[in-house]
Amino acid sequence: MKQVNEFARYLFKNDSSHLLCAHIRRGDFIGFSLEEATKEFILPALEFITTYLKNAGHNNISLLFIGNDIKFVQELNLTNYNFSSIYTPEPLSKGGDMCLGANYCKSMLIPASGSTYGWWMSYLMPENSTVFYNSRMTRNRTEINDKERYDYNVFLKEWISLSVKNGTAYHEKKWWHEREKEKKN
Repeated sequence: MKQVNEFARYLFKNDSSHLLCAHIRRGDFIGFSLEEATKEFILPALEFITTYLKNAGHNNISLLFIGNDIKFVQELNLTNYNFSSIYTPEPLSKGGDMCLGANYCKSMLIPASGSTYGWWMSYLMPENSTVFYNSRMTRNRTEINDKERYDYNVFLKEWISLSVKNGTAYHEKKWWHEREKEKKN
């Protein structure tokens, strides 16, 4: 923990803004049935989240990316989001990244919601932290896995599920089985 605290002091210096973190999981999810973090989800989600956080009184928001695909993160166009600061540090050890996210993030975005690592990092954050996650876990809609099918048993009810339609993110208020039931009716 000492190493993580020193790293955080060095990284954030005097930044007192609300720290929104995004856990980027791609590598081993690419070519697999689980949805990796994509710009098509992240960018609209960040727009939704910044509006949500500002409405909650957080006018100064910084963004920290946690993950090992820095090249992907650097290719995201974040110029219109007005973040106080954007941090894309080299990853620490897996335990170090987990500790950093769980102890320093005030809000979390899990774009690849099939990631147990992102889930645990979010779960270990302080109580009343705001967690946003992608309602879609699998890339191919015919390969729904049990994690998605039973999302009501996986994600905390106070976490905010996001869906994206036509490039706009919105709060998905229904569980997977409720959405599927509507499709059949």
